[in-house]
Amino acid sequence: MTFEGVSTAYDDVATFQWEPISTRNTVPIGGATGTVTFPDGVTTKNSATWLHFEGPFSQTTRDKDGTLHFSAKNVKSGMYLDVVAMVDIAQMNDVPRHEPGEHRESLITSEQDKMDRWARYRDAQHRELVMRAFIIAAIGITLCAAMLACLRGSIRKTSFPKDAAYRREPSDMTPNNAARLNALIEHCPPSQTNARALSATMLSLASKHAIRLLPGTAKSYDGIDVSSASDATVLSGVEQTPAVEYHVDRSDGRTSIAVKPDDVTIVIEADGEDSPGRAASHLCDSETDLLDFLEAVGKHGKTRVFDMKQMRSLMNDWERGAKEQQTMVTQLEGEFSKLNLTVSAGRGGIVVSIIAFIYLVVSCALLSSNLFLQLVTILPVALCVGLCMGLMRFSGLNEHGRQLASQLEAFKRYLNDFSDFTDRGTQELALWDKYLVYAAAFGLSEQVISQLARSVPELSDPQWLDDHASGSLVYWMYRPTILPGAVVAGLTAGGGAGVTSFAPSSFADLGAQLNDGFVEVQSAVQTTLGSSGSGASGGFGGGGGGAGGGSFGGR
Repeated sequence: MTFEGVSTAYDDVATFQWEPISTRNTVPIGGATGTVTFPDGVTTKNSATWLHFEGPFSQTTRDKDGTLHFSAKNVKSGMYLDVVAMVDIAQMNDVPRHEPGEHRESLITSEQDKMDRWARYRDAQHRELVMRAFIIAAIGITLCAAMLACLRGSIRKTSFPKDAAYRREPSDMTPNNAARLNALIEHCPPSQTNARALSATMLSLASKHAIRLLPGTAKSYDGIDVSSASDATVLSGVEQTPAVEYHVDRSDGRTSIAVKPDDVTIVIEADGEDSPGRAASHLCDSETDLLDFLEAVGKHGKTRVFDMKQMRSLMNDWERGAKEQQTMVTQLEGEFSKLNLTVSAGRGGIVVSIIAFIYLVVSCALLSSNLFLQLVTILPVALCVGLCMGLMRFSGLNEHGRQLASQLEAFKRYLNDFSDFTDRGTQELALWDKYLVYAAAFGLSEQVISQLARSVPELSDPQWLDDHASGSLVYWMYRPTILPGAVVAGLTAGGGAGVTSFAPSSFADLGAQLNDGFVEVQSAVQTTLGSSGSGASGGFGGGGGGAGGGSFGGR
């Protein structure tokens, strides 16, 4: 565009002022550029220009013919931008507006004063910004130091001294409480904690003969009265189709068989809730809660015999059952809470993190004009606080809890000292059952059962197991791995020098299978409760004929 009649002539110069962006502008502008061209004969020697803009980013350049180029960035609403120009009067003709007197020196002085004031203002802003950054950094360092101190205190409060001794007897704690105390020591996630507590409690129910646990799927026991049959009868019933998977290795001219169950079958004893049978088992609260839940599952599925996969399948669309499972887990957590072993920790870290959040919000606002200062002063504090909160421990042990934890650690140490199993005679099967129960609570099931097999050669003798270990957890952990004669004969018919003694890895690790099964059951429960299920589902079949199958009820 061409401007005419916009200049004012004085005796020595002609001036004009152009404001392309005024304070009335309400639209933020990311970048503005402009070019001002002067009449012929105007050069940088006989003219001068000034750009007025209060933003931090602006620039002017001039060509040899006096042309002015200007630019400005981040023009916020309410900001103005104007250009002032001064040209020798000799280069301007026919200027209609004229003021008497000379104006060059006064204009130069005025513009220089404005420039100096703006420079001083900018310097003051810069000093204030630096001071803000310094104060913010000092506060940030203080917050980091406080957060690190809280983290250190939290770790110190939630840790306990470990002695080198070991304990050969399990602590006087229920398997559920032992699993949850161990989870506090090892800082296990809730899902793993609940799975270990449930699997250990389930094994304890089996060791007290409130339920029976069998390796393999419930379908493997179709047609067998697993509720009342002896162990030998159950094994003979699956002689032709073992309830475990097996792998044959004929390397080195010898035949060995490795076996592993792919599930665990649960057989609920048919005694009613008020019968002497349950009372005689001396069940603790957590065992009673789990048994009640298992009976509810069996009643809904119309059978007393089911496996973990069937339980999970049932939970997928049985909303009431999912709620009952969640209630049961809450009751198990409550049993541990009644011991009053824990103290809260990490409260100081929570307070510091709240202060740090306020600090970050305020600091971002105070340093909004400088991204670099935001990054170097705020980001390290945010990372430090976030990392410390991730490592913070919010629950520790009181003095009584530390004593029990020390006993628990000593017993775990004994379970890991496998060579000392040799000092336990084969007559102590009940104690071995306890070892397997608590090994599941500690997540050591596979390790302990494997090393127990190495230390006690009788566990590889099927006749000894039938004569001395029938009805124990030890029996059902080891005996199913000794495949029946008819199966062995069929496997060895293909060649080899005969089936060797089974390797210690050949066992039915019911504890690990239960742990994995309960993880899947809890996942199904969460899915069901998170959806809008109808709460209705059908029963499932399998798991024994005669008294062992059919509708739920007494014998």
